[in-house]
Amino acid sequence: PYVFVLNGAIWSYYGERRPSLLGSRAMGALYSWLLRVALRGAGAVVANSRYLADDIKARFPITADKTSAIYNGIDFDAMEGASPRGDMWASGDTRFLSVVTLNFERKTDGVRLLLDAFDSISRRHEAATYLIAAKSESPDMLGRVRAYLAGLPCRDRVRIETNRDDVPDLLATADLFLYATPADSSDSLPRALLEAQAAGVPTVTTDTTGCGEAVLDGETGRVIPYDADAVADAALSLLQDRDLASQLAANGKVSVRERFSWESMVQTYEGVFMRVVDTEAEKPVRA
Repeated sequence: PYVFVLNGAIWSYYGERRPSLLGSRAMGALYSWLLRVALRGAGAVVANSRYLADDIKARFPITADKTSAIYNGIDFDAMEGASPRGDMWASGDTRFLSVVTLNFERKTDGVRLLLDAFDSISRRHEAATYLIAAKSESPDMLGRVRAYLAGLPCRDRVRIETNRDDVPDLLATADLFLYATPADSSDSLPRALLEAQAAGVPTVTTDTTGCGEAVLDGETGRVIPYDADAVADAALSLLQDRDLASQLAANGKVSVRERFSWESMVQTYEGVFMRVVDTEAEKPVRA
């Protein structure tokens, strides 16, 4: 017996994997077949968001009765023990931050949208400066984003740093956190959104994938359409209403502690494991 766990919509990047001898189309078909085999044989299927659990059930109806969502825990101690790193930003008193992954095309689209949003912000807020902390093993994707930034008027107010190990320190310094991901990306429930709220940073994200589960619109942050102007407008409105931004940030710290603790995650997984083991034990022994 086994429990099959998915922390992202892995089918969305089957076609984006590195070319192989079989070709990307053949590899995509192979991955899809292997996924179906794994899901069919699992005693339980666990997703890290309700969004992903519902998507799995819709794509693979055979899993409908055995799929559930369990939120992952995050390291609150790391957030609370952080030290500010203002030297990482370009000049400017209002620090915007995004923590992203740049390994596949679809997520790269989300970063380009954020750059467009910041370009709009920078024209209306002279003190704005932006840092993108990117986890990446793809020089190609990084190159595309840097090339896109080079063509924007805001380029001198933006820094892109890769594979940082001091993200809690960056969060401790940020005034506003931005995140965007396309609806067809591999994202499920981005950890960066949880960590930003745990660090007490006012947060703006798009209403795509499971982002609306991580950030509750109007309660712990802003969740807006996948549109650069919408991101810019929401960010500027929080800068103009500091009291609201502070209240949303305070609510976010409480919310993530209640919903994304390691203790809750462990207890819920234990229940799933025991249920699968008990179900297996009840099956008749084959002669």
